[in-house]
Amino acid sequence: MPQKIVMAKYGEHEIRVENTWFSGATLFIDGGRVKKNNDYLALKKDKPLMAAKVKLEGAERLVEVYVSALFTIKIKICVDGMQIGGEEF
Repeated sequence: MPQKIVMAKYGEHEIRVENTWFSGATLFIDGGRVKKNNDYLALKKDKPLMAAKVKLEGAERLVEVYVSALFTIKIKICVDGMQIGGEEF
């Protein structure tokens, strides 16, 4: 099953997004699953596919995952509105 993994660091924390064609996308922080999305298509690249408020570096942060998936899959990870990993689109 095709899989794409994008990882980013925020301070001491590892943020990872895994996407597969048939199982959707999953957000992990420090190895623990935080959010799951089972959508097959992601056509709105300006709207986050997943968002979660989590405690990072001693404060509550908004982690957003943007996915653009039509012919290829592009994934972008943002924390509090700033891109910290993935591809620009």
